[in-house]
Amino acid sequence: MITENVRALISYRLEQAQESLDAAKLLYENNLFRASINRSYYAMFYSVLALLASKQIGNIQT
Repeated sequence: MITENVRALISYRLEQAQESLDAAKLLYENNLFRASINRSYYAMFYSVLALLASKQIGNIQT
């Protein structure tokens, strides 16, 4: 069962992922490819943290 705290954490991680992806797109459009790759990596990282939280794997405070 997913608690409200875990739902909030998942939402927060997905917001972080979206923000990183938006930044990656802006950087890419301005030919800052290395920085774009970095932000893309963090978008993936935050998405994986959200997935782990949804499965209640890892260091989750409930």
